[in-house]
Amino acid sequence: MSAHLLDFPGIARFLPAMGPLVLLVATLVLHGSRRWASAVFGAALVFNLATATLALLRVLIEGSERVVLWAPSGYGFDLQLDALSTTLVLLVAFVGALVGRFAAVSLAGERERGRFFADLCLTLAAVSVLLLAGNLLQLALGWIGASLGLHRLLTLQGRPEALAGARKKFVVARLGDGCLLTAAGLLIHELGTPVIAELGPRAQALEAAGAVSLPLQLAALLLVAAACFKSALLPTHGWLLDVIEAPTPVSALLHAGLINAGGFLIVRLAAVVVTSKVALTVLLLIGAATALFGSLVALTRTDIKSGLAYSTMAQMGFMLFQCGLGAFASAALHIVVHSLYKAHAFLASGSVVERARARSTSVGAARPVTVTAALGALVLATGLFVGAGWLLGVSPADKPGLLPLGAVMVLGLSQLLLRAWSDGLEARTLVLSAAVLTTFVLALSYFGLQLGAAAALAELVPAPRALGPLEIAATVLAVSGFAAAMAVQWLGPEGVGPRWQRLYVWLHGGLYIDAWLSRRPAGG
Repeated sequence: MSAHLLDFPGIARFLPAMGPLVLLVATLVLHGSRRWASAVFGAALVFNLATATLALLRVLIEGSERVVLWAPSGYGFDLQLDALSTTLVLLVAFVGALVGRFAAVSLAGERERGRFFADLCLTLAAVSVLLLAGNLLQLALGWIGASLGLHRLLTLQGRPEALAGARKKFVVARLGDGCLLTAAGLLIHELGTPVIAELGPRAQALEAAGAVSLPLQLAALLLVAAACFKSALLPTHGWLLDVIEAPTPVSALLHAGLINAGGFLIVRLAAVVVTSKVALTVLLLIGAATALFGSLVALTRTDIKSGLAYSTMAQMGFMLFQCGLGAFASAALHIVVHSLYKAHAFLASGSVVERARARSTSVGAARPVTVTAALGALVLATGLFVGAGWLLGVSPADKPGLLPLGAVMVLGLSQLLLRAWSDGLEARTLVLSAAVLTTFVLALSYFGLQLGAAAALAELVPAPRALGPLEIAATVLAVSGFAAAMAVQWLGPEGVGPRWQRLYVWLHGGLYIDAWLSRRPAGG
């Protein structure tokens, strides 16, 4: 019965397009009148969430398909419905509904409330167009539209600091737009089609024949550049910190949704990107450097929003690092998990102090962390992680991309165990036992989610390739850096010596990279 209902002609085929369409209509209504603004806004978000849910259900039942709305010669409007697009559209609709509900309360009585409602609907519609795009021109339209919608949200309250950050973001975004549009033109010229579903097979055929042209490799490199601009990778990351002056709902939408567009672009066009070894190398190196840089700087930040901003930067770097390794399914899973986490982190940021106070009064005396304890936690976490992989039949030979990602996961699990060991001396055995069980369940969940993502996207992204010397070296350096950051976090500045204290000053200033890039000549 469900399958028949979702197959109903005239509704099911165009259902995914109805969500963005209703959001656009709501944008016009909300700009034109404040009457019933909350009702119109809420109804549009709920309808968008419902259509996104039904679109994913239809893909699960019927499989992937391309729905042509209006696309003569491949140019126009068509939908690429598959596991990647419908999952992320549902994710964006869900995060958008959460942000909208939060904003309806937090902006109550504000003069800009109606404009926020309208601009949020516009931005969500543009993001949906981007995610569902069946051709390159529609993808570029959604890419640029989402950026312009975000710009309106960032300038909502007109504070000088917010306007300055929005201007920097606007410039960086236009650089990314230029890279994407140029790459789209090169791809259409070299592969002879704007249809996204046809680009991958044609690019892979050229690679198999050893006929990958220089313009095609340049297009892959430009896609990487566009993703780096969009997702705040080094060295153009400064705007991400500057826009924290925006209202909390806007920050939540940016960090939980829009900033992931760079990763989506690479995953969606992965078959094109892998034709260029240079493009993959750039992803690998810049991603690893950004992840390590963001993680270290985040340790030095004491204010909540800037700490979250550098955390997001680190996560974006790690996501594109995964793409550089060829682990595109893992990167897509990273988008989903990071979005949900960061939406919660920003929307709950106002209660961080209360939670910290409650935690400090609920635990007993903490024991100091020692190197022996840290090594013990690392060994135990490694054993539990390897055991979980063995239990699920995961072979490193079949999935080499999981090894570097797993190493980072082990560091996180060891941190969980170390926290249980150090927090409170009361009920020590019970706490440690619960932590070990939790660690094992998390390891099982990691492998289960990775296997599920790989199965869902098997036909959409290239199969993982064997890791070469460069990939192995970059992974070792990145994991070593993360381990050092974790050691600093647990041992504290006093435990790692005066050199860290000198480095702390530089890291707190972000190594002054953005300050140097932002300098302008007098009168310039």
